[in-house]
Amino acid sequence: ENNILNRKISDLQHQLDINNSLIQDQVKIINYRNNKDFEGENLILPIYTANINTYKKEIKYFIEIPKALPLEEQLSIVANKLSIYCFSGLPITVMEIKSIDGLEIAVVNLKETEVNKGIDNLDELIGKTWKANYFQGSSGGIITSNQLVDTFLQNDYEGKWIDGVQFLYEGNIIEFDHVLGLSDINYR
Repeated sequence: ENNILNRKISDLQHQLDINNSLIQDQVKIINYRNNKDFEGENLILPIYTANINTYKKEIKYFIEIPKALPLEEQLSIVANKLSIYCFSGLPITVMEIKSIDGLEIAVVNLKETEVNKGIDNLDELIGKTWKANYFQGSSGGIITSNQLVDTFLQNDYEGKWIDGVQFLYEGNIIEFDHVLGLSDINYR
């Protein structure tokens, strides 16, 4: 019983740390939003979510990305911030940017934490997981899909960016019912 309580306390402390980091990031971005030097050196991009009632795209947070970084590294920052702020720190890895028919497609792998690798029984999973928390349920699955696709594609950004994104789960095509569209390449 003490182990369970200690794990819950640890999880709550971790979430508090994430929330504090998020608040600091948002305040920094707001404070520097009209600073020409800051905006000249950084992209300010949104992390999107979907409205729970209408599923329309909404901005959830903003992130800053140094413009000087190569595109793959910029996408890795998007992946990291999306993981931390929206998906309980679950691993999101940009594996590569590949060219398909002259279009640049980012391949993004969604992974479980090491403690949950290979566990198929949902009752045995520890903490938040893709398959139990983000790929389940109609509304949750749609919101997960929208957050991932819209945030990676950045359709409103007019600078150099990827043309599409393909998501994998543990290195394989995603085959969960409620995250429709994540098994396909999504284009801008």
